[in-house]
Amino acid sequence: MALRTIFDSIHQPISLIDHLNNPDIHKTLHKHKLNGAINKIQWSKLYPKKKSHATSKNYDTVLLYTLLKTICHLSPPYPNGWMRQPLQSDRGISADIARLMWYTKHLTQMDTNTKVSSKEFGAYWSQITEVLLRLGGSACHVKIKRMQREALDDDLQRHYMQLLKIWHQGILDLEDKETMSSQSVSCESHASLPTVSVTKETRMKQRRYKSLIKRFNETKHNGMMQEERNTLLKYYKVIIDNVDAEDVIDRLLEEKVLTNHDRALILLPKRNTERMRALLDVLPRRPAHAFMALCDAIRFKYPYIHDVLYKSRQAAYKDTILPQFDVMKYIRDCLRSQYNGHLTTWTPIPWHDCRQVNLNNHYVPMQLVRTSGKMIDIGELFDPHSKTDNPQRILIGGASGSGKTTLSERIASLWTEDYKNFRISFQMVFLLDLRKMYSGLKDSVWEQNIPNNCTLTKDELWSLITANQQNVLFILDGFEQASSQGKGDVLSLITNALLPQCAIILTTDMTSFSSISQHFDTKVINMGLSTEHQELLIHNYAKLTETPIGDYSGLLSRIQSETETTLQQLVKTPLNLICLSVMCESYLSMQYNTQSQLLDQTMVALQKLFCVKQNIEVTGLSLPGEVAKTIRQLQELAFLSILEKKVSFDYQDVSRMYVNALMFKLGLLQKYNALRVKLPVRCVFTNKVFYDFLAAQHLSNKSPEHYTAYIPRLLKSKPMQGFCVLFFGLKRHNFDAKTVKVLLELCHTMCQQNINKRRAITFALAVRQRTMAKLATVKNLSDLIVPRDGSSHDGKEPSYELIRLKEKTTENSEVNNNTIKDADEHTVSMSSVGSTLSTSTTSGTSQGTCTSEGKVSDYVFSLQCVNECEGRRDITESIASSLPSKLLLRQRDYLTTECLEGLQYVLKADKCPVHEIDVKFDPVIEYHTEAIESIAEAMADNHKIKVIKIQWNGLDAFADFIARVVARNTSVHTVKCVQAQDTDVNAKVSSNAWSNISQAFQCMNNVKNLSIINWKNPQLTTNVLRSLPTTAVTNLDLSGCQMNLVTAEEIGRLLETTHTLESLNLSTVRLEDTSMLTIAKSLRNSSSLQDLNLTGCELDATGLISLNESLKQNTTLIRLNLSENNISTHVCKLLSQSLMKHTALSEVLLFGNKLTREAQRIMRMCKKENFVILGMDDIKRPIYATAIR
Repeated sequence: MALRTIFDSIHQPISLIDHLNNPDIHKTLHKHKLNGAINKIQWSKLYPKKKSHATSKNYDTVLLYTLLKTICHLSPPYPNGWMRQPLQSDRGISADIARLMWYTKHLTQMDTNTKVSSKEFGAYWSQITEVLLRLGGSACHVKIKRMQREALDDDLQRHYMQLLKIWHQGILDLEDKETMSSQSVSCESHASLPTVSVTKETRMKQRRYKSLIKRFNETKHNGMMQEERNTLLKYYKVIIDNVDAEDVIDRLLEEKVLTNHDRALILLPKRNTERMRALLDVLPRRPAHAFMALCDAIRFKYPYIHDVLYKSRQAAYKDTILPQFDVMKYIRDCLRSQYNGHLTTWTPIPWHDCRQVNLNNHYVPMQLVRTSGKMIDIGELFDPHSKTDNPQRILIGGASGSGKTTLSERIASLWTEDYKNFRISFQMVFLLDLRKMYSGLKDSVWEQNIPNNCTLTKDELWSLITANQQNVLFILDGFEQASSQGKGDVLSLITNALLPQCAIILTTDMTSFSSISQHFDTKVINMGLSTEHQELLIHNYAKLTETPIGDYSGLLSRIQSETETTLQQLVKTPLNLICLSVMCESYLSMQYNTQSQLLDQTMVALQKLFCVKQNIEVTGLSLPGEVAKTIRQLQELAFLSILEKKVSFDYQDVSRMYVNALMFKLGLLQKYNALRVKLPVRCVFTNKVFYDFLAAQHLSNKSPEHYTAYIPRLLKSKPMQGFCVLFFGLKRHNFDAKTVKVLLELCHTMCQQNINKRRAITFALAVRQRTMAKLATVKNLSDLIVPRDGSSHDGKEPSYELIRLKEKTTENSEVNNNTIKDADEHTVSMSSVGSTLSTSTTSGTSQGTCTSEGKVSDYVFSLQCVNECEGRRDITESIASSLPSKLLLRQRDYLTTECLEGLQYVLKADKCPVHEIDVKFDPVIEYHTEAIESIAEAMADNHKIKVIKIQWNGLDAFADFIARVVARNTSVHTVKCVQAQDTDVNAKVSSNAWSNISQAFQCMNNVKNLSIINWKNPQLTTNVLRSLPTTAVTNLDLSGCQMNLVTAEEIGRLLETTHTLESLNLSTVRLEDTSMLTIAKSLRNSSSLQDLNLTGCELDATGLISLNESLKQNTTLIRLNLSENNISTHVCKLLSQSLMKHTALSEVLLFGNKLTREAQRIMRMCKKENFVILGMDDIKRPIYATAIR
């Protein structure tokens, strides 16, 4: 066994046939066959008739010994060779093999009647055990321990003695033949040599050389390797004659090879040759790095000697022992062999399990989209992006049935083809199905990936993984179905607590996506199949099932039809498309209004298909009782396992429980064999969707009394939500009184959960009542200003207390700061705060109510139930009543199409309380085009909606959405449109987007508050201003937009012609001289503007002077914000004169202008009734509005 282990490590079993067929190896072995060293029986084992039978397990000890000596690059042990016992200090592989054979001969030659003492037996046992363990490793250790405890009867003793004699005789015959062969060669070569007389000087040299060899082969030392000592001995004279001791001794002292005492003894002789002899006599007994330290010491002054020593050492090491075993390559080959075997016999259709194909030839690509909106290929998963330059942890989310498992297998297949297919060349890739992980990560890697013939142990493999983490990739499939036994290690791996340097690809459904996404640097959404790939999947299915493609023509035509929107949403998921293909194959009519209806038809189709394959006649939909019984048993198994939270089952347990072989014939339940023989056979459901649906069918077939017992457990955890959604779908047309009662109880529980997730926006309790009372009577912003100490204004600039709005979560009573701020980017300016507070007062706060808000992602479960019920009125109205008044459709929510479709049903409900919707058009949401269009249509018909806020990234989707919403909705009075910061500024505006923008803003006849924030395209902003009705907008916010002269002209036109515009916010808009001159000119003729915000507009002296001139003629302006404009002292003089003449102006804000003391003195001289100047001595303007303490 020990010899076989060494042989397999050199010539791996996977490639043994190729090695033996190598011309050089075959020639060498054939030569030994002719010499008689290999007999006919051994030759037939080396080269059997069937190549698959070639394995080292058939080789006997003598043949293995011959092969190790001849074709394994092992040099004879120095200096005694293969025939004699090697040096005791030599622990090389060649020496151990020779030592093992010597023990075999020595023990066999002993007389069978000779008794061996216990002491001698223990010595022999320990010495042989040590050799076997060095050669065979831990596998030999187990067998040796077992043999040590095993009692031998007389028959076994005779058997082992006979076996030893056969080995001994074979070794003796082999040595005799080798000796005869070598003697014949020696005689032929010596015949031509002259006779040389041995002189006295020659004998002295021989004695000196023997003494030198003895010193270099001392057994009691732990110094150099034998190969390095042999190299020094070989070039002993060259080193002594050419190297100066003083050139190397200091370096050896520095490397801690020598001590100061050694240095003194070596330098004691006067002759350099004597010094070098002393040095070389000491080196073999010094630390293991002594040889390399000597080479480094002579590298620069004696380069020739250095090169000779180094090359000789490499050659000796290579020839004497086994070349370094590349464990990484061996494991990589094992993994590739395993994946190739699995993926080339891939079973894509479980109900056609006899059809096995190559995954690479039948893989249908899916749409993979990063959360940034970029669509990528599998090979680009590890490419750098805006979030990180070196992606290591990738999270792939997708709905159940979207092909995540196939995607994981495809990634492993790409690595198998070429491990450099990715940007990072992983040396080891481990594909783990988390459903089948019923132990720790270490055990699961061993059980699911490593074949049974691997020579490494589990501990050795784990040590290799731990030591090479940066070269390891884990592909973890199905996090949402991970078993409880293995989930702990998976979470440790995700959170960097285990193997922090390895790379990870984790797939999960959308229910778990957001909760773990913070641990990943790259997040990818599997959006399913594109239209062209849907057709490819249908063609592949027809080809695999050997059915005519014409049977699927109806399905193909419906997919391409523009009216089949429901079908087009369903077939994006590969599993749904396969279900429809099964219906076509079994000639069933396609019904697909909901997921549950589609699956219900699929179950019937699978039963019918099974009967056809078994040649059972089926009339209509009446199926044999045995098949119907099998479906009921599968339903029961699924339901019980959901309650017990089990995803995999022991095959023997299932067989004993149901005693029905048909359970594994329908393609719904699959069994799988572990790679390790000792593990039991397990089984799992084909897909989580089938798993949930069968369980839902089981419960729906029960009486309504049974529902109540399981209601609390139905809604308790996320894994059961998919089951509950399908249960609603199965009962969507059931209006029985008891069933309706149960469904409404379920809805009541979901509503309570929804209400607990709402967040109420209120003022802090400490200031709420006083603030509300003050806001009810406030007329000017200056009325909100109160000094900290409560004293009145006495001519000095007081210090102010800042108000903060509070966001209180009713679920956990946690109070968080919530500034008066746009969703993420834009901070509202000082002058607009007053109008914002007034708006909030009139919209709910002044009426004594709180505005509640919530994210759509918090209501995914209930919205999916509504969608699965096709908007059934009683359920929809119940769920709608639990939604908050402000609904946030945020980025990072990663919502499914089913959730968005459910939202459009809820928005149409009469009891829907939503009056404000805040939408972020992140790139991922824009892939749900049809669902977003449905939501827009629902918003257009909902006349309770008053406020719409949209942050957009893609202009086309935003333009289409806003045009649909405002086309029929006349109740919206506030619209806020914010361009995201990461939007491509240079993107071209399509004609459709341009037209939709114009149409949308032309319809805003009832919109009073309009915000266009951070728009980077001046032409687009100009188009909006040009399209606005002149009799609607009261508050216009253009903060952060980029403008040109044409845009300024449009603003001027609005100022002159619009008689309703009271507030204009141009904060952080960079206004050039000409633009400011245009606006200032129109400001003179404005008849309604009361509030002008020019914060951070970078106005220069020319712009400020033109503004100053316009103030002299304007009679309506009440508030003016000039914060952060670096106003000079000269401009302050001009401004103070205009302010004194302006009769209506009551508030001027100058925060962050860094005014000089002279400028401050000039501005303080502006004193008149009901007039205040704020922020003259403040460098930065406050974030929030000034308020009461």
